[in-house]
Amino acid sequence: MFTRQGHSPNVSFPRILGIEAVGTVVNAPGSSFKQDQVVATAMGGLGRDIDGGYADFTCVPAKHVQAIATSVPWETLGALPEMLQTAWGSLFIALQLKSGETLLIRGGTTSVGLAAAAIAHNRGIRVLSTSRRADRADLLRSSGADEVSLLQHAAANFCILPHISSLIAVGMGLPAMLHALGQPCLLGCSSNVADVQQAAAEPKAAKQAGGIAEEVQKAGGADKVLELIGVTTLKDSLRCAKRQGIVCMTGIVGNKWSFDNFSPMEAIPTAVCLTVYSGGPQEFMSTPLDELVQDIVAGRMHIPIGKVFKIDEIAEAHRCMDSNSAGGKIVVLT
Repeated sequence: MFTRQGHSPNVSFPRILGIEAVGTVVNAPGSSFKQDQVVATAMGGLGRDIDGGYADFTCVPAKHVQAIATSVPWETLGALPEMLQTAWGSLFIALQLKSGETLLIRGGTTSVGLAAAAIAHNRGIRVLSTSRRADRADLLRSSGADEVSLLQHAAANFCILPHISSLIAVGMGLPAMLHALGQPCLLGCSSNVADVQQAAAEPKAAKQAGGIAEEVQKAGGADKVLELIGVTTLKDSLRCAKRQGIVCMTGIVGNKWSFDNFSPMEAIPTAVCLTVYSGGPQEFMSTPLDELVQDIVAGRMHIPIGKVFKIDEIAEAHRCMDSNSAGGKIVVLT
């Protein structure tokens, strides 16, 4: 998706995209891989310097390939390499997560968030996951979240406030405004237009209403925080961590890549560590992929597969990804 949106400047064209792939070996001279052996690969220039997972065939360095001994359907295996590498690396390389700790996942319904919850829960970690949608709570719990924090549509409220303000200016009443915007009554505090107008005039306060730091700290705080939304919630996530806690920014599903203004002394609480995770081929190869596949097959870990598409449905797959409607990892079969 990022490459399609122009956020991968180092791609050499023409190129078949896809930064991960699973399949069978056709030929691997000089390596230990055998013909028809099931393998997985990710990163290492795949989809950028060499043709990627959308291709029928690709040729990658043997040192970037893992053998998969456990039998599993393609639609399941195809969901795993990059997702599990990112979740595992974020948890155990960046966050140095340990059994008995509390993990907060911001962006819990992303595929990486769901995988991280499953992996952590399976290793004795208490998991708190967040979502803006109440109808995703059961999905989060079934994937390993012990507790779910709902953000009360705060981000959606903030997005529609400027539009509400402009409709107020032309004298439209509240029910008509919400109907015009295709929205239910998201604000929750009042049906009075004056209250809405005040909220529209104070967008900063409305935006900050989605913070959960106070709630998390009242419950004891989080030892580790996995930030998958990005800079739009990162400052609040930093305030969720205990002293000596670690916050790792791995995702940017909030579609904002950097702060407009950032003061570390103001944003980072005392004794809280901030790091990032951006895994490459070395991190992929250190991920115990076949062991995690065994946990899935044995039912010890649940990884939800969102939707499965054929390669000729790739445009629809990207529309599904853009709308965040899959409810798990999207898989494309070639």
